[in-house]
Amino acid sequence: MTTEEAKERIFTRLCEEHKKSGTDEWVDRDELVEELGIPLEIFSDAFEQMRSNHDLYIEINKLGMMRLGPSTRRYCDSGTNPFRVLPGE
Repeated sequence: MTTEEAKERIFTRLCEEHKKSGTDEWVDRDELVEELGIPLEIFSDAFEQMRSNHDLYIEINKLGMMRLGPSTRRYCDSGTNPFRVLPGE
């Protein structure tokens, strides 16, 4: 798995939670890693890249819980995954 694929999966899962809950529930980072089957090193790299992008923001609290940040929710709400990996990439 590549970092780009991991970013797509992370965004997709957090977006699903955002749409399902409607209240931007937090998702446990460790459970997310296990659920998505992403090696921890790749997950960490993907997460840091997502956090460093000023337009797309992922929040994490002191307990290791994650969710989409306010600026990122608009992509989710519009059905757009800005981290989508295109075939052949």
